[in-house]
Amino acid sequence: MGITPNNSEIDNKSRMKEEDDEERWSHLPAVLLWLIKDRLNIADTTRLALVCKHWEASSLNCPSRSVGHWLMHRLTLLGTKCEFVNVSTMEKLTLDLPKFVDNTTFLFSRRGWLLFRSAGYDKGGRKCSLVLLNVHTNAKIIMPDPGRSVEGGIASFSAMEDDTPQYVVFANRSNTLKGRALYIGDVNDKIWTKHSYEDGRIMENIASLVVTGHKVYLLDVEGGLLIFDTDKLSWQKVDRDEEQNPIYKKYYQIQMTESEQGDILMIDGGVDLKTYRFFRLNHNHTGWEELSLKTGLGLDRSWFLGFQNNHFSVKDSYGGWGTNKVYQLTTNYPFLNKLIINIHDLSSGSTQDYKPQHQHCVWVDLGWMHKVPPSCVFYVPSHQY
Repeated sequence: MGITPNNSEIDNKSRMKEEDDEERWSHLPAVLLWLIKDRLNIADTTRLALVCKHWEASSLNCPSRSVGHWLMHRLTLLGTKCEFVNVSTMEKLTLDLPKFVDNTTFLFSRRGWLLFRSAGYDKGGRKCSLVLLNVHTNAKIIMPDPGRSVEGGIASFSAMEDDTPQYVVFANRSNTLKGRALYIGDVNDKIWTKHSYEDGRIMENIASLVVTGHKVYLLDVEGGLLIFDTDKLSWQKVDRDEEQNPIYKKYYQIQMTESEQGDILMIDGGVDLKTYRFFRLNHNHTGWEELSLKTGLGLDRSWFLGFQNNHFSVKDSYGGWGTNKVYQLTTNYPFLNKLIINIHDLSSGSTQDYKPQHQHCVWVDLGWMHKVPPSCVFYVPSHQY
């Protein structure tokens, strides 16, 4: 006659099995958790980190991806709430940005840091301030404004290894050729310095501005490139290649951005903004090399092209973006006040349009969204999950 286990023994065995199962899934390899995390929306990514201590540690140590290019729209003219939309997944965030107040203009973004400029003048005739705001931590850096001499220019900023802003740079679009100059502000000492191109020589009208490390890259409207070294205080000129970059009349057809690895990339939209060509500045900084699907050089990425120097490039398909696509934010001619996104598939040659729900949108780089930002007041999950 067999011995029938009592309820206590059954409960112990069941508990031991549960603990054994928990021990297994709670110690999944970090790389596997990272792969899972890459395919989750923001809310589920946050929940993943709450499962256990091991998952939380793995989530925090996940390699940062330079993704997160969203459309930003200010919900009301005088309010501080902004809506961010991922065009590919339709994930939406509404953030309350206290520094985005009345008479404040958005200028540039980099991995979760947003640069704003106020529009009012103080008694000394200077603008009140520039504000750098981190949407993930609510950290902010306030700098004095470079002043009235910098009007209508484009702005950018460099970052240190931890993505904290380092230098803020304005490229002035003066009406006088010799009045065009760089204004560079150190985030730490908050002092602005003016740098004219080689002792006042003519600087062409600037189309794009990239700041990385101690180098400032300025692409003019005809495809010529100027490089300013902030350490050596020296200028270098890279002439336009007549064959690669013919002169176009509209400056927004030639744009420049930076890759995750720090490569300087140039996008030529052609006369119709559809016949795209892509270039990378060579390592000697003496010329451009073309990237193409035929040569297999560097086109495993997508491109986000907009206005006022807000252009970005994302490698691979992290964040829901497909590879080899161009997301061109432009106006819907002849209705010039209507924004539209032309999505060009570089592999198939197909094109589709996306109409933003709001006008006056701009591309922003929110960085790697590993959790819902603390300033979030409303969230709509992705339709893909």
